[in-house]
Amino acid sequence: MFWDAAETILAMAYDIPIPGYDTKHCNCLRLWRAKPVSEFDLELFNEGEYYKAIEDQMNAELITSVLDYSDVGEGKQETRLKQEYFLCAASIRDIVNRFKIAHRIEHETPSVSSESSSPTEEQK
Repeated sequence: MFWDAAETILAMAYDIPIPGYDTKHCNCLRLWRAKPVSEFDLELFNEGEYYKAIEDQMNAELITSVLDYSDVGEGKQETRLKQEYFLCAASIRDIVNRFKIAHRIEHETPSVSSESSSPTEEQK
């Protein structure tokens, strides 16, 4: 099996507040929308290729416009695989980025042992 990364798609996050019942708390539901890197190809449009000019946009938006649970039919397995991969990759990337931001202070603090192990000329 061979994987050809032919498409590059941006993941746009949309946070929806979900208020709790009989409480002052509110949870956040993160939804994803697939966006193409380039939405419109003006050169193809000027040549009269109208559908090819917006083909990348239509293919990207197909991933999150309708979640397809049926594998029956031409191209449906590929669409479902793209949906699963897109949603998992976007969510995992978001989790890792949030973790890095939350723990940035710990990673930027210099270690005391590394500073004292080799004295500089000023310390001698």
